[in-house]
Amino acid sequence: MKLSSDDLMVVLALCQEGTLERAGQFLSRDASSVFRAIKRIEAKIGGPLFERSKAGFQPFPAAEELAEKGRDISAALSKANAICSEIGGIQSGKLRVTTTDVLLEHVILPNMGALRQMMPQLSVQFSTSNQVVQLWERGFDLAIRPSSNPPDQLLGQCLKRFGYVAVCARDYEQSAQAQRGDFSKLNWLVPGGALKQHPIRKGLAEQMKSAASILSFDSMNQMLHGVHLGLGVAVIPDLAPLTRGLVRLDMPSAQDSTELWSLYHPSNRGNLLLQGFTKFVKTALADT
Repeated sequence: MKLSSDDLMVVLALCQEGTLERAGQFLSRDASSVFRAIKRIEAKIGGPLFERSKAGFQPFPAAEELAEKGRDISAALSKANAICSEIGGIQSGKLRVTTTDVLLEHVILPNMGALRQMMPQLSVQFSTSNQVVQLWERGFDLAIRPSSNPPDQLLGQCLKRFGYVAVCARDYEQSAQAQRGDFSKLNWLVPGGALKQHPIRKGLAEQMKSAASILSFDSMNQMLHGVHLGLGVAVIPDLAPLTRGLVRLDMPSAQDSTELWSLYHPSNRGNLLLQGFTKFVKTALADT
């Protein structure tokens, strides 16, 4: 029996993802469907393609060779889709975008009018998450998020480099000034929950040892809202839409600068919708 292009894509998915669950997400199938497909393919060729273990599936050399052919097919399909979009002259379709809550509310949504003018037939599905999203699991087409070390298996571009700044509301400024030089006694608003390992929190470890009080949030946007309510001091990205209306405090930076990246799976190379949305976000960030 001959192998089909679908067979090659299944082998590619399992080689690339390592587990049935992630391969299924890559292919928009369930894990049991991928398992049955691999068994069928192995029956076709008369031998095993993967070594099974508790850690997942390790490809044998034959599987890696077949996966390379699958990559060629994936790249060809991406180019074909790009050509079809160019022929139509209209950038229409659906794009699944994941980003952080604070970037969506303060950078992306306020500029959506410009995006609609630029790409009127684009449908965007937003998902906000402050946790690291694995795009190789194919739940999303594009991620717009801070990263000091983007994953090697993803493609993308750096949209902006930014630093961090300590801020408070004007209602809290007097309290902050009264503790000048001893920031450990301030009321601090910090990342918590799913964001507990955020570099901001690590950088504030010394100040928080004797803080007057600490409020933690698993949402950067809610933390920023707490600052505007005068609940205390927080370290936030130094982007104009976020710092507007707040008082900057003269204190050592608690966190080095980082980068904001547009990241996508290699199979989306040449996707005009993705390129257009990335250009839109970069333009929105130009004045921040």
